Amino acid sequence: MKPIKAHCTDFIFYCVRKWPTLFTKSFKNKFFPYSTQLFYPPPSTFLHPHASLLKGTSQWKSVNITAAITPKELLRLHKALKTNAIIYGHESPPTILHTEHPQEPIEIINTLPFNDTNPYDTDRVLIDTQFCSRCTITVIRLASDSIYLSLDFYLNAQATDQCYKVDTSDITEYHAFRSFNPYSRKFRIEHSVHHIEDRVIYLANQVLSDVQETAGTLFGRWGIDARTKNPITVASFNSDLSMPYAGNESAYIGLEDTDFYLLERDGRAYSYCTAKFTEESYLYDFDFDDFLADAVHISEDNDPYDLKDYRQSHLYLSLIKEASNQYEKCRDLINPTLLTISKKSEKSLHALLEANLQINTLKKRTTTLRIFISDRCFSPFQQPALEGLDVLIEKIDHLLISIHERKALSNDQLQFKNLRFTKYLSLIVGGFALLQVLLAVIVIDWSSSAPNQNPVQKNFSALITWLLHGFRE
Repeated sequence: MKPIKAHCTDFIFYCVRKWPTLFTKSFKNKFFPYSTQLFYPPPSTFLHPHASLLKGTSQWKSVNITAAITPKELLRLHKALKTNAIIYGHESPPTILHTEHPQEPIEIINTLPFNDTNPYDTDRVLIDTQFCSRCTITVIRLASDSIYLSLDFYLNAQATDQCYKVDTSDITEYHAFRSFNPYSRKFRIEHSVHHIEDRVIYLANQVLSDVQETAGTLFGRWGIDARTKNPITVASFNSDLSMPYAGNESAYIGLEDTDFYLLERDGRAYSYCTAKFTEESYLYDFDFDDFLADAVHISEDNDPYDLKDYRQSHLYLSLIKEASNQYEKCRDLINPTLLTISKKSEKSLHALLEANLQINTLKKRTTTLRIFISDRCFSPFQQPALEGLDVLIEKIDHLLISIHERKALSNDQLQFKNLRFTKYLSLIVGGFALLQVLLAVIVIDWSSSAPNQNPVQKNFSALITWLLHGFRE
């Protein structure tokens, strides 16, 4: 059965065909791609009986949250946990962090069970969560200004059921406006399959938002300001696939499958990279605006304890994504200054100096990260990670060159303003000197009764006498 939106769209399309002169050209163009389907509507039958996030049988294992933190926040974290860090056999971290590079950059601090997951564990945390069972805390300390906090939230079986075989038999085939607000980005006509997408994304976002809220609660307990963080969220799935998930259109050839899958295997709705020697796939840059995950990792690893080392996993790709987000944020902030020449050179120069500091810090962080991945990580995603980092470093260098060129122009503008100001200041000082002379002349007694008392005449007479005396000698 069609919803009200579909009937309203049909009526508006009828009005556009009946009285086209009453509507603008841009509004009529919104009906053009679907004019045939609207003029000859298909029968009202359901599209897909069920919908899932992934194709095949899979288990939603965990969600990773990675965020950059400051050295002070790291010290607060250790103080709040009140436990020694397990740093692969090394001693616990000092109370004061230094600028030297750490000998071991990866610190697995602790694993915290939630609620009734392990009721006899002394580190058990009581927290309001629906899908999380436990959390592993990992710190990646590459340098004094490159510290990352990685939280792995392991999910219960309810998270998998949330996004698998969702009933969508009530959604029939139709075309309708996504939003009737003409100022909205969603003011466009779409096929009803997008409503199936929205339903799957909504259910997946319930799990992801629960994890993000849990992470925010932990940040608050540990003294970490969650409002200033832009964490990277990566969902990890275990799959029974016998080949890489992404980029494989022939995986189910010959099998009739009427279900809908949000992340199909053909790779049209996302970018991806595939592990070189394993069956892992890393999906990112999704075409869905509302999806809360920054990336999805799919593997056939069935280890229930997830004992894989961080350096052999995909999680350091989140560090690259976080650095890329910081670059885009800084680029978007400074681009208006780079693309316009403002008369307020002081304000422009201040913005350029701040951007230059942020970009240089980011370049140092990405360079350190590249050394870390190149020397210490042995994941099958190492090569695409290094290639992505090289592209990011090239973008940072290009932005730095643009900032330096614009900063030199702003300096020239400021020096020109200083010269003009110095010129005006010299005129003002000369005017005040002339005014002082005039005021002195006004108070002089110019009467002939007392010429010897006139300072101007006395000084002039003394000067003439001195000159004549000099010439005589």
